[in-house]
Amino acid sequence: MTNQPVYQRTYDLVEGRLGEFGSYTQALSRSEEQMEDDADVLEEAVRLKRMGRYDESCKIYLDLMRDRKLASSEMLYFLFKPTVCAGCFDLAMILLFNSFQMLANYGYAQGSNRENWLMNMGYLAARIVKDSDLAVVEQGLAPLSGNPNYKIPVDIDTLRAQIANMISLDGFNPQLKSFLIEMINTA
Repeated sequence: MTNQPVYQRTYDLVEGRLGEFGSYTQALSRSEEQMEDDADVLEEAVRLKRMGRYDESCKIYLDLMRDRKLASSEMLYFLFKPTVCAGCFDLAMILLFNSFQMLANYGYAQGSNRENWLMNMGYLAARIVKDSDLAVVEQGLAPLSGNPNYKIPVDIDTLRAQIANMISLDGFNPQLKSFLIEMINTA
């Protein structure tokens, strides 16, 4: 079971509804000094993710962004990983797409790890919609989880509902919606 307040806070971040995130600077990355200062905290977030404690990992990233007043492409990408591993496929896609778009705005998106993961996630979305084999999804997400024995904590119907919801929402990001539809149709 996911910690709904943590995931609601993440939804609010990506939708721009959370006041505490409203004045955040958007950037590609943190400063060198911030990277040094944050190393132990980020290491703990990764450790928690690898242990399957996704809620706690997400909370660390959210708190760090709040404390730094910085929503960087890098931090959104870091937050994407435990979010998708927790079974919040829809929210994870939004985080990853936003991270990718930030890179694209600076001309760094092509060939990036975010571009690669965006394609992988699109492929997984197509497999979720067309297949009923959860093992394919788990195999695809195992590298992100850092756990070769990763098991997704939701069922295939939950994932399908998340994807269907993303595609059907009128206000949903049209670029991401088009990307998902294209991936599903060509798989």
